[in-house]
Amino acid sequence: MKLIKFKNLPEISIYLLGIIFFIKATTLINIGNTIENIIIAIVSIILVIHIILSKYNLKSLLFCLLLSILALYTSLITEQSSILEMVLLIIAVRNYDINRVIEIIYRLSKHLLLIHLIIYAVLLLWGQQEFFTLYYGRFRASFGFIHPNLFSIYVFNIMLMWAWLNYEKFNNKNLLVILLIMTLVYMVTNTRTAYIINIFILLTLYLSKKGKYPGAIFTGSLFPIISLLMLLFSKLYYDGNNIILTINELLSGRIKLGAYALSNYGPTLLGQNIKFSDITWDPKWGLNSFTFDSLYTYLLFCIGIVWLLIIIVLIYKVSKKSEKSRIFILAFVLYSITEIHPLNCFYLFPILLFSTIGTKTNKNKPHKRNNP
Repeated sequence: MKLIKFKNLPEISIYLLGIIFFIKATTLINIGNTIENIIIAIVSIILVIHIILSKYNLKSLLFCLLLSILALYTSLITEQSSILEMVLLIIAVRNYDINRVIEIIYRLSKHLLLIHLIIYAVLLLWGQQEFFTLYYGRFRASFGFIHPNLFSIYVFNIMLMWAWLNYEKFNNKNLLVILLIMTLVYMVTNTRTAYIINIFILLTLYLSKKGKYPGAIFTGSLFPIISLLMLLFSKLYYDGNNIILTINELLSGRIKLGAYALSNYGPTLLGQNIKFSDITWDPKWGLNSFTFDSLYTYLLFCIGIVWLLIIIVLIYKVSKKSEKSRIFILAFVLYSITEIHPLNCFYLFPILLFSTIGTKTNKNKPHKRNNP
């Protein structure tokens, strides 16, 4: 394994956050929420110090300060720290070589997953783990992760980061290898919606190498269109529309969760506190617990419409930078239909591309890397 050499505070922060979020994703290690939150808080302070010491001009500094205050406010109101963590990290690496940042996360994720799978295999052979678990009537493998969907997106994120780092020499053989790996993952995890999204993203990669990928307006308009559709579908589900009920089944109940949030909480501007465990079963909804399984409904009903609008603007700006950026930010747009994980770059990296807005391609010297 090639060791990762750290050059500054953001790189140390990336390393620490990557380990913490991996621990949050696995069932094999449990250090407790208190320790996890303390480490995340320390890393956040480190990132704030780095941002203060960075040589931003007054306009940029005021914008970063405003964004950080909004993120802090939303995090305090919602008791969800994800938006603050990502805002601080994106601001901290804003003038940094994006390839270097992605490579650190790529190598760290790859090594952590390898170690995890070795431990999982030993425990499986020892009889301490079960390979398949029954999830809502389907036998699915999670490989020691808290959910099969999280394992699937974690693996795909590693594939996606490799594709970014090797985009210039990416070919059909690479595409087929990734497709084969994700097909094998789908066969044991049964993550059908994720698999369809994986295929669509790989198709756009293939088309881009043929020079046939659509422009920035197409990619930039998808997020607001899907947001409106998810809001509309949530309303129509509540009204009992048969077509929407069918779509809800195809999306594994995700529209139903949005409809529940719409009915019980409604949209919010800058966030509201949703008690996910405070659910009383009733025959209309048939829910014993509640969560968000779509970033769109999570933004609409929990984090806030203001953040939805901010993300819409950022996606459009990223889409205008380059064809490469358009392709990979599309993974963020599509995966947001079925997961809230795209808000975390350690589970899906393209949100890091927001850090390139308003900067040149590389502020530092070009990053020289070996083949991953």
